[in-house]
Order: sequence, then structure tokens, then C-alpha cells
Amino acid sequence: HKSKNNGTLIQSEFVLLDFDANLSWEECQKDEYLSHRALFAYTTTSHQAPGKGDRFRIVFQSDLLITDPKSMDLLIKGLRMKVPGSDSAINSASLLYGNPKAEVHVFDLSNRLPAQELIFAAAVSDELRRTRFTRPDYHDQPYDIQQSERRVRRWLEQIPNTAYSIWITVAGCLRAVEASSQPWAFEAFDEWSAREYA
Repeated sequence: HKSKNNGTLIQSEFVLLDFDANLSWEECQKDEYLSHRALFAYTTTSHQAPGKGDRFRIVFQSDLLITDPKSMDLLIKGLRMKVPGSDSAINSASLLYGNPKAEVHVFDLSNRLPAQELIFAAAVSDELRRTRFTRPDYHDQPYDIQQSERRVRRWLEQIPNTAYSIWITVAGCLRAVEASSQPWAFEAFDEWSAREYA
């Protein structure tokens, strides 16, 4: 549902990227990643209008049904990391229309996006940007157990717990952390796991 000022995702298994620049219609049709992940692309009503250039949208289908806005926003971010150059204003509340007069390029209607992989990649990228993590600085610092716990908890805040496949992956990661003598890892997992399921 979307109004002029705000919107709310109910559920979706489809993701659209909107291109107004940075990728041509011809390049889109030849892109290797899109050929293995996108369903189809279609030109918008302003495509090749005077002074507009190539304008089109690319349609993807997720291998998971997305039911919360945070997961959808992370999925879109993860997808933008694979296919850069789309409109950065597109998010989980965006409403994008079709075009009955569109030129359409079909990639493969059986293609699916690996949603879990893209959501994790975006969440990790966001956390690294937030903490301004750099490898040399990290290794120059003495190990700080409280800092590690804070980083993990901040990371967990960005990960939705509404899909079993994500839940079991996080459980495995934090079990490995706990096994390396970090007893706080189970408590962090327990709190994260119960966040939407009191």
C-alpha cells in the first residue's frame, strides 16, 4: 500500500529495479547476472522521450515470500550491489506500474533471486559501513569481548527472524561463536529469535 508520503509492504515475492540512467537498454539485455536472475525487463512510458534516454524496469522473483519491509529493503540493497545504477529511491514502499506499450525483453521466467544470500550481503555491508570497519584497524586493536558482542547485536538488529532459513543460518553462526568460548552468543541468539515471537 502506498500513498504520496508513505507506504507499507504487506507481502511480495517480486522485486523491481528502476533505471533512468547508468545502464542502457542494450546493456541490460546482455548482462550476465540478469540473464541468470531476472525474469524480464520492460521499457517505461518515458523511455526515449525527448531528453530522457533509456528508461526501463527489471523484474525479479524472489525464492522467498517477503512479508516485512526491512527484509524487502535489504533484498533491494543486496540486489543493487549485484546490479548497480538503479534508482536509489526505490524501496519496500515503492509502487511501480507497468506499460501496456512497453518493449519487453524476457530473460528466463524460471529465474529466481537467492533472497537469503542478498539480504545477508546487504545487512553485513550496512553494518560495516556503520562501524567504519577497516581490516588494518581491526587487527591493530587488542581483542575486546564487549566490542565483539556489541557488533554482533547490532548486526542482528538488521537481520529479520521471520523466515526459517534465515533463523537456522543465524543459529548456526552464533552456535559457532558460542563454541569458541563466547557464552553471550546464546543469549544474543535467544533475544533475536524471540523478537517477533514473544
